Amino acid sequence: MSLRKKKDLLARKMTYYRGGGEGSMPKGKSANDVVLYETKELGNKLKIKKGEDLRRYPAERLSWVTKDKKDARQYGDVEKVTIGKHRILARDSMGGYLLHRDG
Repeated sequence: MSLRKKKDLLARKMTYYRGGGEGSMPKGKSANDVVLYETKELGNKLKIKKGEDLRRYPAERLSWVTKDKKDARQYGDVEKVTIGKHRILARDSMGGYLLHRDG
């Protein structure tokens, strides 16, 4: 099932947490590039929605967040963030979510 389906788009605002401040994603890259870096360079294990073409999502619209303050603390000072329309593209084993912000 593709995350591009309307039901997979989280239309309402949701609150998440970031640890370690606002990091910037690489300009001119895609979610696929970010996932490759996370898995190949950093050795992180990610769960990615099957059939999703991550090349379609620009890295500039991505954020790594958690749903729990405790999970975010492992990355540094915790900041509460509210995100409008978005898709969850990947999950890591430490409570992190790679989100694509729509609109």
